[in-house]
Amino acid sequence: EDRSPRFARIQSLQGKTCTLSNPWPGECIVREGRKELQRSPRRTIRFKTRRGGVYLIEQASRPLSQYAPVPLRDQPNQKAGLPGRD
Repeated sequence: EDRSPRFARIQSLQGKTCTLSNPWPGECIVREGRKELQRSPRRTIRFKTRRGGVYLIEQASRPLSQYAPVPLRDQPNQKAGLPGRD
């Protein structure tokens, strides 16, 4: 069972350099929007950010583009009971 994260989303509050540990074995990708900023196999990743920028960190071998979104359907509860107990 793989318990590593699928991705990380980071928002820069001050626009400084971001330093983080690569949570995957192998290469990871840093993106800002659709733009690829960096690709690295290193254990420690550093990249410059801009204030308010949002960055996506994903495993190169399992990018988010491989996953298809699935719509969720809201359905009312059909049974009486207490939440979490029934």
